[in-house]
Amino acid sequence: MGDFISINPATGRELSRRPALDAAAVDAALDRAEQALPRWQEAGFHGRAEVLEAAARLLEADAKRLAALMSSEMGKPFAQG
Repeated sequence: MGDFISINPATGRELSRRPALDAAAVDAALDRAEQALPRWQEAGFHGRAEVLEAAARLLEADAKRLAALMSSEMGKPFAQG
């Protein structure tokens, strides 16, 4: 199985490469998600909101790097968004 490759379309430069998952790895990930579902449901609205707010804080803390990566993946100068 091949890799997933992210390329800057403006330069042709490879930005990152990640291995593709085989069927067994996908099945294992789906099994873990299914096993986690009851705990997620039991967390209730406020518990789930806390998890999502923590994820938002992580994204916000890394916003500049993530924005630059997205800009590169689209092949656009950062100033163009």
